[in-house]
Amino acid sequence: MSTATKTPLILWAQHKTNVLLTIDIDELKLSKLDISGTDFHILGSTPDGTSYEASLPLFAAVKGSEVRQLKGTRHIELVIPKEAEEWWPRLCSDNVKRHFVKVDFNKWVDEDEIEEELNLGNSDMFQGMDFMNGANFGDMGGMGGMNFDPNSLPDDDEDESDENDEIPDLEEVKEQSTA
Repeated sequence: MSTATKTPLILWAQHKTNVLLTIDIDELKLSKLDISGTDFHILGSTPDGTSYEASLPLFAAVKGSEVRQLKGTRHIELVIPKEAEEWWPRLCSDNVKRHFVKVDFNKWVDEDEIEEELNLGNSDMFQGMDFMNGANFGDMGGMGGMNFDPNSLPDDDEDESDENDEIPDLEEVKEQSTA
């Protein structure tokens, strides 16, 4: 049994309207979750008795009363609505590097990616473009406008390289005695 309190690994991602936090400790049972304004505090323990605690000064205010915890995972996943719909440049208000806070690249969405999706009208850039079904690449002009005709390639018989020349037989070498 450990009596010292440890700091949990916290993974974070964001969308324009939410902050997504994952407390990456297996089977952590929360005894305290306090999220209000720009303050985030968590306290909990695992079945083996290890205690975990972390506090963060969030970049901007959040709606702490509307926090949702996602069920069905071994980790604690929180969806925290932001007070204002905006992209944060970082998770914390101060610009201090915290070794226990990492970006959750599995959930991360960049602001410019969302804008591109909105400009395209959907998230599939190639929807409606039929590249592979029945496409005739010869009609596309080849590389740099060259008209490429695969039938214009030389036959193997017409190849002028020395690759097909016969290899000479090995000569016998007589062994010299070293007496």
